[in-house]
Amino acid sequence: MEKVTDRFLRYAKVYTTSDPSRTDVYPSTSRQLDFADQLTKELISIGLSEVTRDQFGYVTATL
Repeated sequence: MEKVTDRFLRYAKVYTTSDPSRTDVYPSTSRQLDFADQLTKELISIGLSEVTRDQFGYVTATL
């Protein structure tokens, strides 16, 4: 199983910077939704339930 610190560092390396010119759109880049989708898949794979991602990229799950 992957260590928590390794997983955190992998997440921190993902380029998810917002686009300052798109202040009317949330999230402001497709990269942010791509990361949310990746996180959703990982949470499902480690056994969390009720994993969802909304249109704004918020990911929620139940432990």
